[in-house]
Amino acid sequence: MIWSTDHTGSLTYISPEWTTLTGQPAQDTRGDGWLAMVHPDDRIYCRNFLQEAVATRVEFTARYRVSRVEGGYIWIVAGAVPSFGPPEETFLGYFGSLTEIGPSESDAVSAYGTLGAFRPPMTLHSEPVRTPVDLIADHVLMAHVLAAEADEPELQQSLDATLRILGKRLAALELQPFGGASMQ
Repeated sequence: MIWSTDHTGSLTYISPEWTTLTGQPAQDTRGDGWLAMVHPDDRIYCRNFLQEAVATRVEFTARYRVSRVEGGYIWIVAGAVPSFGPPEETFLGYFGSLTEIGPSESDAVSAYGTLGAFRPPMTLHSEPVRTPVDLIADHVLMAHVLAAEADEPELQQSLDATLRILGKRLAALELQPFGGASMQ
C-alpha cells in the first residue's frame, strides 16, 4: 500500500488497499485519522515516532499493529523516504509504503521503529492485488534504499527524480475523489 503526507506529517493519500485491509474509508484516514486503526498500545508510539521523523526529515521504518476488517490485529511495516522540492530543498512530506508481515516467534509486544533507514519487507501472498503505479512505487522505494546502501549517488539522483514524479501522481489524486481515482 502506498501513502503520502504533507510537510507536517499529516496523511494526504493512502491507496485503496487500506480500506480493504482495515475497513476504514480512505477519507477517514486524512490527517491523523489512520491512527484510529492502529492498536491502542501502539498508537502513541506511532504518533510520536512520526513527529520525530518529520522533525529530522530522514527515512524511516516502523513496525506496528493495525486492525483488520475481519477482526483482530496484524503486524505491518511502514517505511518512507522524505520528499524535497524547490525552493532550496523545501521539505514536502513523506512518500512511503505499508506491507503486511507475518508473525514470528521474536515479535515485539509493541510498536518500534528506526530513523535514518527504510527497509521494506517482502510482501505476503495474502496482500491484495495493487494498481500498477502502487507496485512501481514500492519497487522504486526499494531501489532507492539499495542505491543508498551501494553508495551509488547517480542512481540515487535518478530514483529521487522518479519518486518526485510518483509523488506528483499521488498529489493529482488528491484533487479527485479520495481513494477511488484511477491512475491512468
